[in-house]
Amino acid sequence: MSNEESPPPPPAATPATVPAPREPPLAPEWADLLNRLSTRYPLRKRTENWMCLEFPEGQTIQVNCLKIHGLYRVILSADLCNADLVSARDALELASKLLLGGLVLQRGILSIRHVYTEDRFKESQVHEAITSLHNSASAMREKLVRRKDEMSNLVHKDFAD
Repeated sequence: MSNEESPPPPPAATPATVPAPREPPLAPEWADLLNRLSTRYPLRKRTENWMCLEFPEGQTIQVNCLKIHGLYRVILSADLCNADLVSARDALELASKLLLGGLVLQRGILSIRHVYTEDRFKESQVHEAITSLHNSASAMREKLVRRKDEMSNLVHKDFAD
Protein backbone atom coordinates (compact mmCIF):
# COMPACT_ATOMS: atom_id res chain seq x y z
CA MET A 1 0.00 0.00 0.00
CA SER A 2 1.19 3.47 -0.70
CA ASN A 3 1.02 6.34 1.72
CA GLU A 4 -0.87 8.47 -0.79
CA GLU A 5 -4.56 8.93 -0.15
CA SER A 6 -6.89 7.62 -2.80
CA PRO A 7 -9.47 10.02 -4.22
CA PRO A 8 -12.87 9.93 -2.56
CA PRO A 9 -15.42 7.68 -4.21
CA PRO A 10 -17.95 9.41 -6.47
CA PRO A 11 -21.18 10.39 -4.73
CA ALA A 12 -23.93 7.81 -4.80
CA ALA A 13 -26.65 8.41 -7.32
CA THR A 14 -29.69 10.07 -5.82
CA PRO A 15 -33.13 10.35 -7.37
CA ALA A 16 -32.35 13.95 -8.28
CA THR A 17 -29.21 12.96 -10.22
CA VAL A 18 -30.53 9.87 -11.98
CA PRO A 19 -32.16 10.86 -15.25
CA ALA A 20 -35.74 9.71 -15.66
CA PRO A 21 -36.28 7.07 -18.32
CA ARG A 22 -37.25 8.74 -21.57
CA GLU A 23 -40.61 7.82 -23.00
CA PRO A 24 -40.60 6.93 -26.69
CA PRO A 25 -42.02 9.67 -28.91
CA LEU A 26 -45.80 9.67 -29.15
CA ALA A 27 -47.43 8.53 -32.35
CA PRO A 28 -48.69 11.59 -34.30
CA GLU A 29 -52.39 11.02 -33.54
CA TRP A 30 -51.67 10.96 -29.79
CA ALA A 31 -49.49 14.06 -29.94
CA ASP A 32 -52.33 15.71 -31.89
CA LEU A 33 -54.81 14.76 -29.15
CA LEU A 34 -52.63 16.45 -26.51
CA ASN A 35 -52.24 19.49 -28.77
CA ARG A 36 -56.01 19.80 -29.14
CA LEU A 37 -56.54 19.42 -25.39
CA SER A 38 -53.87 22.03 -24.64
CA THR A 39 -55.69 24.60 -26.77
CA ARG A 40 -59.10 23.90 -25.23
CA TYR A 41 -58.18 23.94 -21.53
CA PRO A 42 -56.06 26.25 -19.34
CA LEU A 43 -52.56 24.78 -19.72
CA ARG A 44 -50.16 25.03 -16.79
CA LYS A 45 -47.29 22.85 -18.00
CA ARG A 46 -46.58 20.44 -20.85
CA THR A 47 -44.08 17.79 -21.87
CA GLU A 48 -44.20 15.54 -24.90
CA ASN A 49 -46.60 12.98 -23.37
CA TRP A 50 -47.95 14.77 -20.28
CA MET A 51 -49.72 18.01 -19.46
CA CYS A 52 -51.14 19.69 -16.42
CA LEU A 53 -54.33 21.69 -16.83
CA GLU A 54 -55.03 24.28 -14.14
CA PHE A 55 -58.48 25.77 -13.72
CA PRO A 56 -59.09 29.26 -12.24
CA GLU A 57 -59.93 27.99 -8.73
CA GLY A 58 -56.63 26.08 -8.65
CA GLN A 59 -57.91 22.57 -9.41
CA THR A 60 -55.50 20.67 -11.65
CA ILE A 61 -56.05 17.78 -14.04
CA GLN A 62 -53.08 15.83 -15.35
CA VAL A 63 -53.32 14.17 -18.76
CA ASN A 64 -50.76 11.50 -19.58
CA CYS A 65 -50.47 9.49 -22.81
CA LEU A 66 -48.46 6.30 -22.38
CA LYS A 67 -48.00 3.11 -24.32
CA ILE A 68 -48.59 0.26 -21.88
CA HIS A 69 -48.66 -3.39 -22.94
CA GLY A 70 -48.65 -2.36 -26.59
CA LEU A 71 -51.66 -0.02 -26.38
CA TYR A 72 -51.81 3.71 -25.85
CA ARG A 73 -53.60 4.85 -22.70
CA VAL A 74 -54.90 8.29 -21.79
CA ILE A 75 -54.60 8.64 -18.03
CA LEU A 76 -56.51 11.51 -16.43
CA SER A 77 -55.98 12.41 -12.79
CA ALA A 78 -57.17 15.16 -10.47
CA ASP A 79 -55.36 15.69 -7.17
CA LEU A 80 -57.58 16.13 -4.12
CA CYS A 81 -55.32 16.56 -1.10
CA ASN A 82 -52.55 15.14 1.01
CA ALA A 83 -53.69 11.63 1.95
CA ASP A 84 -52.85 12.20 5.61
CA LEU A 85 -55.75 14.64 5.81
CA VAL A 86 -58.40 12.01 4.97
CA SER A 87 -59.43 8.98 7.00
CA ALA A 88 -59.89 5.66 5.24
CA ARG A 89 -63.61 5.86 5.96
CA ASP A 90 -63.91 9.33 4.42
CA ALA A 91 -61.97 8.18 1.35
CA LEU A 92 -64.31 5.22 0.88
CA GLU A 93 -67.34 7.48 1.24
CA LEU A 94 -65.90 9.86 -1.35
CA ALA A 95 -65.18 6.96 -3.72
CA SER A 96 -68.80 5.82 -3.53
CA LYS A 97 -69.94 9.18 -4.86
CA LEU A 98 -67.80 9.12 -8.01
CA LEU A 99 -69.59 8.51 -11.28
CA LEU A 100 -66.36 8.41 -13.28
CA GLY A 101 -62.89 7.42 -12.17
CA GLY A 102 -61.66 5.99 -8.92
CA LEU A 103 -59.67 7.18 -5.94
CA VAL A 104 -55.96 6.40 -5.94
CA LEU A 105 -53.16 7.14 -3.55
CA GLN A 106 -49.84 7.98 -5.16
CA ARG A 107 -46.82 9.54 -3.49
CA GLY A 108 -48.94 10.57 -0.51
CA ILE A 109 -51.56 12.38 -2.60
CA LEU A 110 -55.20 11.30 -2.85
CA SER A 111 -56.41 11.69 -6.44
CA ILE A 112 -59.23 10.73 -8.77
CA ARG A 113 -57.99 8.78 -11.80
CA HIS A 114 -59.65 7.56 -14.97
CA VAL A 115 -57.98 5.63 -17.82
CA TYR A 116 -58.97 5.29 -21.47
CA THR A 117 -57.46 2.62 -23.72
CA GLU A 118 -56.65 3.01 -27.42
CA ASP A 119 -59.54 2.23 -29.79
CA ARG A 120 -62.04 2.08 -26.91
CA PHE A 121 -63.10 5.71 -26.59
CA LYS A 122 -63.97 8.85 -28.53
CA GLU A 123 -62.29 12.19 -28.00
CA SER A 124 -65.59 13.64 -26.81
CA GLN A 125 -65.44 11.18 -23.89
CA VAL A 126 -62.05 12.58 -22.86
CA HIS A 127 -63.58 16.08 -22.75
CA GLU A 128 -66.51 14.78 -20.69
CA ALA A 129 -64.08 13.03 -18.34
CA ILE A 130 -61.97 16.16 -17.86
CA THR A 131 -65.12 18.09 -16.97
CA SER A 132 -66.38 15.31 -14.68
CA LEU A 133 -63.04 14.92 -12.87
CA HIS A 134 -62.73 18.68 -12.49
CA ASN A 135 -66.23 19.01 -11.02
CA SER A 136 -65.90 15.94 -8.76
CA ALA A 137 -62.48 16.97 -7.47
CA SER A 138 -63.58 20.55 -6.80
CA ALA A 139 -66.68 19.38 -4.90
CA MET A 140 -64.73 16.77 -2.92
CA ARG A 141 -62.00 19.23 -1.99
CA GLU A 142 -64.66 21.65 -0.76
CA LYS A 143 -66.24 18.89 1.39
CA LEU A 144 -62.85 17.88 2.78
CA VAL A 145 -62.01 21.48 3.71
CA ARG A 146 -65.45 21.96 5.29
CA ARG A 147 -65.12 18.71 7.26
CA LYS A 148 -61.61 19.69 8.40
CA ASP A 149 -62.95 23.07 9.58
CA GLU A 150 -65.86 21.38 11.40
CA MET A 151 -63.46 19.00 13.15
CA SER A 152 -61.20 21.88 14.11
CA ASN A 153 -64.17 23.77 15.54
CA LEU A 154 -65.18 20.70 17.60
CA VAL A 155 -61.68 20.42 19.03
CA HIS A 156 -61.61 24.13 19.90
CA LYS A 157 -65.08 23.89 21.43
CA ASP A 158 -64.02 20.91 23.58
CA PHE A 159 -61.07 22.90 24.91
CA ALA A 160 -63.25 25.95 25.53
CA ASP A 161 -65.79 24.02 27.60
